[in-house]
Amino acid sequence: WSIASAYTSYGHPELGKPLFADAIDAYTKEIHRIEQANAGDPKLPIMWGMLSLAYRNAGDLATSEQYIRKADERSEQAGGPAATTWVPSLASLLTAEGKYDEAVALLERADKLLPAHAALRYDNPLEIALRGGGHYDRALQAATRYRDQLTKFFGNHGVTVALAELDMAAAQVLLGDEPHAAKTLGEALDIEEHHLANALAIGTETDHEEVFKSDTYFYEFAMSFDRAFAGKAEPARLAMLAALRRKGRVMDASAASMAALRSKLSPQDKQLLDDLASARAQLAKLTVAGPTSAPGPDYAKTIADLEEKIEKLEIELGQKSAQYKAASQPITIAAI
Repeated sequence: WSIASAYTSYGHPELGKPLFADAIDAYTKEIHRIEQANAGDPKLPIMWGMLSLAYRNAGDLATSEQYIRKADERSEQAGGPAATTWVPSLASLLTAEGKYDEAVALLERADKLLPAHAALRYDNPLEIALRGGGHYDRALQAATRYRDQLTKFFGNHGVTVALAELDMAAAQVLLGDEPHAAKTLGEALDIEEHHLANALAIGTETDHEEVFKSDTYFYEFAMSFDRAFAGKAEPARLAMLAALRRKGRVMDASAASMAALRSKLSPQDKQLLDDLASARAQLAKLTVAGPTSAPGPDYAKTIADLEEKIEKLEIELGQKSAQYKAASQPITIAAI
């Protein structure tokens, strides 16, 4: 299942499809064995849930729903922290099937059971279900709560925060609120630009290709926003900004560009460049891993400290190298 999911995620569904079939067969046989031995085995909800995911990835939503409901019902019967384990997955599936109101009711039920965990676990799928069902005001409220919670964990520059702001902007677009949607989208694009600048300063050309793939959603959203408000100045400006930044970062990411810059630095300044690359690598690693080892405020402080270190190194390098200063400036329409 994991290998099939990886193939599908990286654009090779034709390689993933036969493996999903193998996963379905393996899970089905193991579930049958466990049920025969002990119908109350606590492992069964996990197995049903995994089988449901395999069916969903194989495109069989009806059978997927059948098994995820079994997992959800058994977990609810168990009570305690496990009571809502499968709620986000079931709600996501119901949303994919167009059962928006049922998904909303399910998530709101879970929200009442575990309010302390609600924002991060439920507000994102809730926003998607509300938006799909045409409840745009409530969708915006859920998306805003989700963004605010993510900010507490990841700081102001986390790429997950930017993605949450795109959800907010989507709801604002559907409400016809072009000024607020433009403001929200602008903030999301600035966060993504900050993320790209750090991510592209390290790694290989292959790594950079994957970074640009993940950035595509921001670019496409900006283009769609411009089309939704055709003729409006700010949507057009944001679309142009997204296009210019994307093209500029592609050029900046080339190995030849970095090698040319490095060749013109003194040994001391090369060390500064290495220190900067190391700090950016740490920041990229923490951003990808999330708040696992240092949850809550500690994680946000670590991120903020690294960003401050990176900024100081960039300023120092910029003072010593005009070429680096030019390459590291944020891409804006005014500057171009």
